[in-house]
Amino acid sequence: MKVKIAVLTMFFFTLVAGAYAQSFGSNEIVHFWLAVPAGVVSEPTVLRGAGPPVSLSPLRIDRNQRGFLKNLFQPNVEALSTHWIYNLGTKPVKIRMDLVNVTIPVECEVNANFEYDPETHTFTQPLMPGGSIPNLGIDWIFHIPENSQPRSF
Repeated sequence: MKVKIAVLTMFFFTLVAGAYAQSFGSNEIVHFWLAVPAGVVSEPTVLRGAGPPVSLSPLRIDRNQRGFLKNLFQPNVEALSTHWIYNLGTKPVKIRMDLVNVTIPVECEVNANFEYDPETHTFTQPLMPGGSIPNLGIDWIFHIPENSQPRSF
């Protein structure tokens, strides 16, 4: 009898977690693609070049659209993540990451099969035309002060 209750409990938990992820998962952490050269991206667009077509669009985070669990456990944390940086140009480029006009605390986590210097926030080897950074994972975790006003950015 205990085994049946445990199995039913896990089944119920799996269904609830799946429903939550389907409803709110896209609002928990924002994933996006990067391409160089891209210029200013002010509306959704598809870039084509020396590599696969890359869909880009401006990022918007609406903190009012977050799920119950996110508001309960991480009310003042937002995160951006990318696993895709492509060089659509015709020349090798070095990738350096700079956040500009950011006035709140930010953590950055970078993992890749590509040499990276955390001091300069630069991938030290050039990204070849048509290439991408293998096994890339970059997360920016923003710690929003309690009294901040904007609910979307």
